[in-house]
Amino acid sequence: MYVHSPNIFVTELSPQRRSRVHCRCAPILRNDYQFPSGYAAIVSLEHLLFKKNDPENYNAEIWDIPAKLPTGIAALAAGIGSFGLVIPCMHQPWFLGPIARSTRDIGFEVVSAMLYAPFRWLEIRWKGII
Repeated sequence: MYVHSPNIFVTELSPQRRSRVHCRCAPILRNDYQFPSGYAAIVSLEHLLFKKNDPENYNAEIWDIPAKLPTGIAALAAGIGSFGLVIPCMHQPWFLGPIARSTRDIGFEVVSAMLYAPFRWLEIRWKGII
């Protein structure tokens, strides 16, 4: 098993130390997957809802012209806003939110998607770019 050390090089762990490292890192590694899942929810919602699940709706000619692209404010607002709304959805050993009592830990995925749709709709109305 290889582990990245703080000195930015990879070291090999003996089998005796693997279980201790895994036990200490498991909560950190488990929580790190929540941020990419919120990003995946936003990207999936953009593709399915606003681009109508059609690759033809992506204009490859303007990928490097910022004035013709969406601002990204909706995605940033949904990502940042999810931190405040995710607390009632948390199911952690040290905190159990009121929504998580019945749904378990739904956190970033659901909250990011719930916030992104209205924010993106407002961004389209304001900027006029899909």
